[in-house]
Amino acid sequence: MGNSIRFDLVSFVHSHARRRADEPYLLAGQTPWGKRLSRNGSIVRDNYEENVLAVVRHMRASGYTLQEIVRLLREAGVVGRRGTPIGMTRVFEMIHGGRSKPRRKDRS
Repeated sequence: MGNSIRFDLVSFVHSHARRRADEPYLLAGQTPWGKRLSRNGSIVRDNYEENVLAVVRHMRASGYTLQEIVRLLREAGVVGRRGTPIGMTRVFEMIHGGRSKPRRKDRS
């Protein structure tokens, strides 16, 4: 991997990291999927990620399983922020909006 390619990848990954208010030159955490940081540090829409998010949610609403969604995204060449194929955990987070499984509502 050449230096210019590595630099571009690092710049892209850092565009999704949040800046700390007390030390704005330090990066901490990540922006939500579908958002990124602009050059001035504000959070803006990331069109590529928003499109992927819309497709994943539509596929799930249409009855696709998580495994089928992951397989189809991989076949289509869709990649995440680090340039690797999107996996099961990320697809789950896109659908449910977080890392924990949503609780079922009681049918009392």
